[in-house]
Amino acid sequence: MKRKAQLMLSEDGRSPVTIRSYVSDHRQFIAWCKASWGEGQEDHSFTPQAVASPLLIRYREYLRTSLCLKTSMVKRTLMSLKRYFAWTRNMQLVQANPASPIKFVPKGAMLPRHLSDKEEEAFVF
Repeated sequence: MKRKAQLMLSEDGRSPVTIRSYVSDHRQFIAWCKASWGEGQEDHSFTPQAVASPLLIRYREYLRTSLCLKTSMVKRTLMSLKRYFAWTRNMQLVQANPASPIKFVPKGAMLPRHLSDKEEEAFVF
């Protein structure tokens, strides 16, 4: 299936660099899914049918908060996943596209920051 998706991307006019980025984003998402599913399930295999919108939202937040990726990288990763799940829907591998309702992170969105010791003192006293 992975090879088929890569072939369709190249036929769609995507550059080899773009295809490598998409494949890398997909692999990282699968690894994250397996790790998060491993906490409560015995079967750690990935299938697109097992992915729902809330999982993609958690992944988006993981990219922003845990990995501290810039907004542009989060957007690029989400675009890769949106294209992948659109493809799975077109190939009738899934009944509904779980990525379609996922919103991109607003460009100006900033991660929360910690107060400095001086700012904290001014706030408390």
